[in-house]
Amino acid sequence: MTHDYSQGPLKTGARGPFTPHSGPVTDIVEHYSWTAPGDGSDMKKIERIHVDQNGWNGVGYHYGVHEDGRISFGRPEWARGAHTRGKNDRKIGVMWFGGRKAGSQDGHDTRTPAQKAALERLYADIKTRHPIKRIRGHRDYVATQCPGYDVQAWRAKKKQTRVTDAPAVTPVELLARAQQPRGFLAWLLSLFGGRK
Repeated sequence: MTHDYSQGPLKTGARGPFTPHSGPVTDIVEHYSWTAPGDGSDMKKIERIHVDQNGWNGVGYHYGVHEDGRISFGRPEWARGAHTRGKNDRKIGVMWFGGRKAGSQDGHDTRTPAQKAALERLYADIKTRHPIKRIRGHRDYVATQCPGYDVQAWRAKKKQTRVTDAPAVTPVELLARAQQPRGFLAWLLSLFGGRK
């Protein structure tokens, strides 16, 4: 099978048509490729492993995110993937290239800043087409280290950080400070790490 994964999803599998999901897609499952960063892996390499070694009907993921943030297509979103053993229905599999460090048999979070940003954009895009309820890691469904970190904990911390970046100030305190113009600006700047 020869396919340009940068141009769009596969039309059919290597061994025949794909199986559609049984209902609306509700989950995104994040994976790593278990390859070393910078090793030149791409969707064609993943496809060879999935088809030739695993005997699957094409690459198992719906998307692959490269270290530089480029996104490759895999299976179409309407098709059931082959990425989470026994739990592929109604889930979109998103894989990022990496996860392996030299000399280690453990999975690692080797995502680059470009990959993290691309994953967030991709997840937001998928949510415009599907009623996504959960974004989880492969390890939340089966016994594995993939994707090398706790997706739910990372996302919760990221969300919490965004919410708590601004200091908590009650309206009463803000009003009281505003009535003292001499120190108000300095106090306001100090809240955001400015001069005191």
